Amino acid sequence: MLAFARRQTVAPKVLDLNDRVAGTLKMLRPLVDEDVDLVWMPGAGLWPVKIDPSQIDQLLANLCVNARDAISGVGKVTIETDNAAFDEAYAPFIRAYLR
Repeated sequence: MLAFARRQTVAPKVLDLNDRVAGTLKMLRPLVDEDVDLVWMPGAGLWPVKIDPSQIDQLLANLCVNARDAISGVGKVTIETDNAAFDEAYAPFIRAYLR
């Protein structure tokens, strides 16, 4: 959606999501207040993903800023990765979201 809205060129690459998130944490920490803990919980044995690395960075930054804004005072933002598979029963929800 970000690429479409901004007419950005996308350059997807197959990458390890845990490596990308770990590398992005230094950029994310200043985005949250000092009273908000940023917790990273990497999943084990993640499948490779094909995505533009800058989109991961932008997505995480947006989520962290939104979470920070929703926290009043002391709080915690947790970033966790894991594998997930969606079956046919979930497919209509995905299709509706992508429209």
